[in-house]
Amino acid sequence: MIKWLMVMSLSALVSLVGGYIKISHELESSAVSATAKVDEQIKNIINVIDSLPSDPYCGDEVKREYANISHEDERIRAVGYIYDTGEQWHVCSMLGRQLSKLNYWRGTKKDGVFIGHSLLTVHFPETSFVVSKDKGKEKAFAYVNPRRVLGYWIEPSLAYANYSLTLDSDCVPFYTRAPVKMESMLLQTAHSEKHPYSIQATASVFDVLQRAGIYWLRVMTIVLLCWGSYRLLSDSLRQKT
Repeated sequence: MIKWLMVMSLSALVSLVGGYIKISHELESSAVSATAKVDEQIKNIINVIDSLPSDPYCGDEVKREYANISHEDERIRAVGYIYDTGEQWHVCSMLGRQLSKLNYWRGTKKDGVFIGHSLLTVHFPETSFVVSKDKGKEKAFAYVNPRRVLGYWIEPSLAYANYSLTLDSDCVPFYTRAPVKMESMLLQTAHSEKHPYSIQATASVFDVLQRAGIYWLRVMTIVLLCWGSYRLLSDSLRQKT
């Protein structure tokens, strides 16, 4: 009986360590894969804003073109141009021409491409993921639904994992796919090689214990099969002698 308890305890410990290591590796691989997929989507967004027409008067034809792009591309909420003079800025989008002195974005620029999030929620009920590119004194931009970024952009993803996106300009995640679980214990981070952001993939204690339980059942099944085979072989040899 004591031997069986020792075997069960040892197999449980091995299963727990194995589950922890395996899930850590899966989270790391998934986070790296997610950043690569988001980088590719950002590249596609940049291609869209590179082709945007510019009109300093923000005429109806340009506004219709911006509106068509937003309606046809489900990733994009709005596109347009912004001109910042330092004291104030004006923007041209499908919503028309607007002037303001308020800060409009927060983020970081790298190689002429800005990645960040919007600060104003006048036209959208929540903040947006922003991709912008300098074009002389103007900036072409696209507002993206953050649910898309950590949604189908990174699929296929781990069913049990939660994902967060953190901008280099922020100390806390800008967007998280699901509410953060208090029992989350495993976290793996991958930083984009092209843009100033990182993605975190997390798993909870329950996920680790569930995986360890599966491994433990497999180990115990193998142990029982080996022990049963050994007993049958021993009995067979004993009968022959």
